Amino acid sequence: MGSHIKDKETRKPGKRLFVRKIRWLRRDRVQVRGGFAAGGLNAMSGLFTLEKKGKLWRVVKVSGVVMS
Repeated sequence: MGSHIKDKETRKPGKRLFVRKIRWLRRDRVQVRGGFAAGGLNAMSGLFTLEKKGKLWRVVKVSGVVMS
């Protein structure tokens, strides 16, 4: 069974991201409760800690992960 989510340009399988809550820890650090779904039973949710480096945000920690 393939993914029902496709990149509009490449038509390759993609993931749908979702965010439930953002908690600002500092100007350059946040915690995000969210995850992704990639069709069928391929999904994950958790608590992501991100830090801003220059103009980009990077995930530095993932916890409380639930996968299906």
